[in-house]
Amino acid sequence: MTSDFTLGGLIRKVIAEGIPTKVAADKAYQNAMKRSDRQNARNEHDRALHQRVLVELADHHGAVQAVQRQCRVQKWLADTVFSVMYNPLVT
Repeated sequence: MTSDFTLGGLIRKVIAEGIPTKVAADKAYQNAMKRSDRQNARNEHDRALHQRVLVELADHHGAVQAVQRQCRVQKWLADTVFSVMYNPLVT
């Protein structure tokens, strides 16, 4: 059984390493950053982030349920990853 400490460490690693890389590689998000405004980029980011969270944490169903139940956690996750990733000048 996974302890909270281990699960917390795993979640931090996925957020810090896995999710930003995969969201940044999303073609629709890249296209929106290059060719659209901030709001459209944010919409594509949030879509890609949602998909990636489901993929990366599929094996950790309890963690996914906790994030989905807590709107504050969802907002924090979306704001944090978008802030790190949004750069419309990237070519």
